[in-house]
Amino acid sequence: MTTEVQIRKHRRYLPHIRKIVACIAAKLGFSRLDLDETEEAVEAVCAGSMDRAEGIDDSLLIRLDAHDQCLTVEITDPCIDFDPLCSSPLGAEGFLSLGVPSALRFTDGVELIRGDEGTTIRLTKYANKLRPPCEVEAEVVQSRVSSASLQA
Repeated sequence: MTTEVQIRKHRRYLPHIRKIVACIAAKLGFSRLDLDETEEAVEAVCAGSMDRAEGIDDSLLIRLDAHDQCLTVEITDPCIDFDPLCSSPLGAEGFLSLGVPSALRFTDGVELIRGDEGTTIRLTKYANKLRPPCEVEAEVVQSRVSSASLQA
C-alpha cells in the first residue's frame, strides 16, 4: 500500500503528518514504542526541511510505502540540493537541521537521495524489530542500578 501526501512547508501541518504515519504504522502492527519513534523521526525530518525553507513558499512530498511489517517514508524537498556522497552534506549545520540525527536514532535505516525532483530522505522502520543486544544490556544495567537505589 502506498500513500502520497503533498503539504506546504509550514509547521501547522506536522500533527496531520504524524496522524497519517500513526494510522499506517498501527495497521502494520507496530508497537506503541515503534509507532512513536516513527512519528518522531518523520516529524523531525519534515520540521528540519520546513525550518530550512526560509520564507520559500514550497511543499514537501511525503510518500509512505507499507509492506509486511515494514514502513518506508520518503520525504522529498525540491528546494534542498546536496550531494549525499559528500562527507558532510549541507555542512554539518545543515545536516543536523534536516532532522537526520533523530531519524538515525529512531529508525532502522536512513538514506539521502539526490534526484531531479530535489533531495529525498528515505526512512525505514520495521515493526517489532528486536533491538541490538547493547541496548537491551544498557536497560538491564539501568534497571539494576534503579533497583539497587531503591534497596539502599
